[in-house]
Amino acid sequence: MTQQARNQNPLVALIIPCFNEEERLNFSLLKEYQSKISFFFVDDASTDKTYEVITQEGYPCLRLNENKGKGPAIREGILHFGREGLLKEFQWVGYWDAVLTIGLEEVEGMLAVAQENPSFSAFWSSRYQRFNQVNQTPLFRILLGKIFSVIINSYLKVSIKDTQCGAKIFKRELVADLFQEPLISRWVFDLELYYRMEDKPIFEYPIKSWDDQDQSRFKIFKDGFSALKDLVKIRKSYLN
Repeated sequence: MTQQARNQNPLVALIIPCFNEEERLNFSLLKEYQSKISFFFVDDASTDKTYEVITQEGYPCLRLNENKGKGPAIREGILHFGREGLLKEFQWVGYWDAVLTIGLEEVEGMLAVAQENPSFSAFWSSRYQRFNQVNQTPLFRILLGKIFSVIINSYLKVSIKDTQCGAKIFKRELVADLFQEPLISRWVFDLELYYRMEDKPIFEYPIKSWDDQDQSRFKIFKDGFSALKDLVKIRKSYLN
């Protein structure tokens, strides 16, 4: 019996994109939440044994033949598992970083808010909504992240304070349309989802803690320059 089959009517399905995560995946922690969350993995053409360790643990995993980047990998996973009929039982579908820089307990918090406020169509984690979090991210990453957020908010007229925090859930009936069209960006694809949401209400959920500790696959200088170029493309595509 797979880990997925042992779940007891979880409300949330999370897509977990992976690239060379063989040594970093914490299956023990995932199992603590398997009665509340179902996990679906996408192996973004890893060169190690990421796919093998995931499937050995009994989790469904889509294996891509070429590296597409985080956003397109998530899109491929949502479309694939959707076509397989594996997402239809859930109320919420989202994505989470593979190394769990944001704890899975935040899902429970999002669901609690959703129960009290059913009008919200999505919950996006936010590192900037409150200032009493436990933060173990290197200071230079925090500062660069805030600078990038200012650029996004001013250049792209985005009202969300933290678009790039890697933990989000959406009402299940929305995700097929949100991810139907290809994404422009590997890294700042969240902005595209923001525009595709149109006027559907998004709740910025203030997370209690996050721990990057330089584990991100995002390389500040190499990928940062690419992300800035993507901002120009996104503006042309969605604002013109």
